[in-house]
Amino acid sequence: MPDDVDSLIEKLKNELECRSFLASSTSSLPVAVTSSTLSRSSSKFGGLIGYERCYLTRDSTAPEMRFIEKQDYWLVDPSSEAIEFDGCDYGSHWLCEGRLYYQTDTLNNTADCLLPKSQAFVAWAEQIFRAAKKQMTWNNELKTYIGREAAQWVSQGGQLADERTRSLLQRAVSVGLV
Repeated sequence: MPDDVDSLIEKLKNELECRSFLASSTSSLPVAVTSSTLSRSSSKFGGLIGYERCYLTRDSTAPEMRFIEKQDYWLVDPSSEAIEFDGCDYGSHWLCEGRLYYQTDTLNNTADCLLPKSQAFVAWAEQIFRAAKKQMTWNNELKTYIGREAAQWVSQGGQLADERTRSLLQRAVSVGLV
């Protein structure tokens, strides 16, 4: 839910020197977000309100990114030391899971091998994940971590949707079934 996402991002930025960059931009430069990252970048699609993907880094340096002009989209180089963050998409009855994701290694195409990312990055990313888990509570029935606002919403009848259900919901809304 929006308050859960915003409070998590603010906690990470304040306590772990985390910076965020939006995946989309109106120019060919990455957009560093300095305040409430996701409340300003929401968009409606398929009947759900979706938060734009962003990338979290340890300092103010943007991750290695390539701008895809036709789609107004940034693609992060897999070798970048960044954490991908997708906020939770939601609608009046459904809440889709969000995601924090990072890779501990990267493929070196010329040597055809995996190269580890720095130990400092991996340790920082683990701190981010621990902080995120502390901000939420584990719901054994739902088998996921959930924020305070989302837990309240679920207790009042809201339903959580996995990736498959999200896709089905978007299709149903787009053809007028929901």
